[in-house]
Amino acid sequence: MTDNAQIYIWMTVAAKRVEARTGVDILDLLSVSYGRVVEKETKRLGCFNPDLYPAAQLNHIIDWLVSAKQRNEEWLSRVDDEGRPKKLMKMGSIPQMVAEANKAMKKRRNDGAALVASEGAELVHDCGNGYGVFKLTTEEALDHEGFEMGHCVGQGAYDRGVADGRIAIFSIRDRFGKSHVTVEIDLERKTVLQIKGKQNELPKAQYMRQLVGWLDPSFKIDEEDLPPGFAVDHNNRLFDLSALKPGEVFEGDLLFRSLDDEPDEYRVPIADGVVIRGYVSVVGADLLRRMKLGKGDEYGVLQRVVLPRGLKVEGGLELKYLRLHADELEIDGSLNMSICEVTKLPKRVAAYNCTFRRTIFDGVSGTAFGSTVTFHDCNNAVLEGMVFEKAVTVRDCSTGGAVLRSAVTFGDGTLFRGDLTVKDSEIGFAGTITCEDMVRLRSCREVRMPDTMTVDGSFYALDCKIDRWPPQFEVTGECAIADSNVASERVNTVPARKFG
Repeated sequence: MTDNAQIYIWMTVAAKRVEARTGVDILDLLSVSYGRVVEKETKRLGCFNPDLYPAAQLNHIIDWLVSAKQRNEEWLSRVDDEGRPKKLMKMGSIPQMVAEANKAMKKRRNDGAALVASEGAELVHDCGNGYGVFKLTTEEALDHEGFEMGHCVGQGAYDRGVADGRIAIFSIRDRFGKSHVTVEIDLERKTVLQIKGKQNELPKAQYMRQLVGWLDPSFKIDEEDLPPGFAVDHNNRLFDLSALKPGEVFEGDLLFRSLDDEPDEYRVPIADGVVIRGYVSVVGADLLRRMKLGKGDEYGVLQRVVLPRGLKVEGGLELKYLRLHADELEIDGSLNMSICEVTKLPKRVAAYNCTFRRTIFDGVSGTAFGSTVTFHDCNNAVLEGMVFEKAVTVRDCSTGGAVLRSAVTFGDGTLFRGDLTVKDSEIGFAGTITCEDMVRLRSCREVRMPDTMTVDGSFYALDCKIDRWPPQFEVTGECAIADSNVASERVNTVPARKFG
């Protein structure tokens, strides 16, 4: 299936769901606006990735288009030769569409200004501390909520769905009747579709806490709408992570994302000593924005991730766009790092497996890995005195010829207790290297040999460019060299070079 076909199906599904809720067909408008821009970006990126497009933005644009069609706004009649609204065709990016939706929402915001907050609002849950959850049952109540909150829930887009009982809209209000959070629930699909604060922003934590204990666990929650510090466990219960105490267990997957480009470090908002029985993903701030802001320290522009002391992850840890400088790391699962930098590791990393993709290692030494380790697409990894207790794989690692060094270098004192496999990479060794099992080098554009290398298993090199043989080179098992070039043969006559 082509990318454009996938995008069209995506737009069709979204439009059909909206039509079921509102009775308004916006597939044509959605396709020539949002869908058209996604197609253009997909062509530029080379592939379609729906994860790049936040559902909150799409929903906001959909609400704007529904409201425009319900009101039969004048701009809809100004079309080009193919019948497409010129207003939409002028928009070349999703932020432009979001800005236009915001402008339209602001223009209509006063629709509910004269209405009374209590009309059409039914109290369904007492949160305590003066807060309550109110179900909005009339068009007037929706209009007032839209006026109070500065979003488009009251501009007609939700009226029919509420009247037909397909969706329910709730408002979190204080003792004075002031709205702070709006919640949309799809009753047919049992899904919490949106949780919004003022102006469609994420709710503030103090108001979000009022929902903990009220939302029915049988309803699926879209975690994209959860503010930092809140999560859903494996039983679909909403949690305030700041309430977790040392030693307590959270059973579920967690995603933490740095939303502030300014600071040079990002602290994961969990108490020390918490146990996570799930997969934890931590994503740093946008690199390009930090570069434009001139942010960074002596290590570079990546934010340093600060993990809670004593944090135990029993599912796996994924880091992206971050610098890791850690004294302790307890992972009963996998460690995956992508587009990261490592400046310090604990004496031992015990994980099920470790994968480092496009990750820089700067001055890291003396760590023992108790798992398999993979280096993929790295271009500047220097590790010294490391102990790899299981198999190590290096693949597709290259500097691109820009610098006179190897993409991955294992320095003096490195010990490989399992197989070492290197493929399609620029690999370097320095000082004394000990390999207690097999070494396989294949299609390596550059192999820089150390002064001393001991291989207790077999040594294979196929289609490799080797700078020289080590002056001290001992291989206990088979040594097979095929289709490989050795730049310097001067050390080959050294008697200490032994082959089993």
